[in-house]
Amino acid sequence: MIMVNMLMIFGNISIYTPATFFLMRTWQGKSMLTSIVSPAILLIFFLLILLISSIYLVVKETDVRKKIIFGVMPLVVVAGFLFLITKKLYVKVSGIENADTYYRILWIISMYVTITYAFTKHIASLNGTVKKCVAVGVAAVVIAITGSFVYANEHIYNRKYVSSAAKCDRHM
Repeated sequence: MIMVNMLMIFGNISIYTPATFFLMRTWQGKSMLTSIVSPAILLIFFLLILLISSIYLVVKETDVRKKIIFGVMPLVVVAGFLFLITKKLYVKVSGIENADTYYRILWIISMYVTITYAFTKHIASLNGTVKKCVAVGVAAVVIAITGSFVYANEHIYNRKYVSSAAKCDRHM
C-alpha cells in the first residue's frame, strides 16, 4: 500500500486527480470535507431518493414483474454492492482476481434507472397535458442547470489527447 501511495504521489500524472487530492491534502479540514463528508451527504441523498422511488413504484405499479424489477431489485443490488463482504463473493463468481474498485460502481446503474422510471411514472400519472408539460420542463431545467460540460474543465489532464482525437475526426 505504501508503494501504491508513493506511485500516486510521484507519478507526475496530475495534481488534480482525486487520489492525489485525498493523499496529499488530508491535513486540511477543507479537504476532509470535500473528500469524505460531501460525498457521504450526496450518497445519503441519492439513497434516500432511491428509497422513495422504490416505495412509490411498489405502491403505484400494477404489474408485479415491474414492481420486482424496478422497486425491489435495485434495493437488493445497492445493499449487495455497498456491503464489503460481497466483494469476496463477486471475485469468486466472476473469476476476476484483482477486481478491487470498478465493480462497485455498478449499483449506480440500477439506481438511476429506478429513479428515472419513478419520476416518469409520476409525470405520466398527472392529470392534464399542461401539468405534464410543466413537469417535463421543470425536470429539463433542473438537469440543464445541475449538469456541466466535462471537456470545458481546465483541470482535465488528457486535454491534448482529446483535442488531437477531435482533429483526426474532423479530417476524416
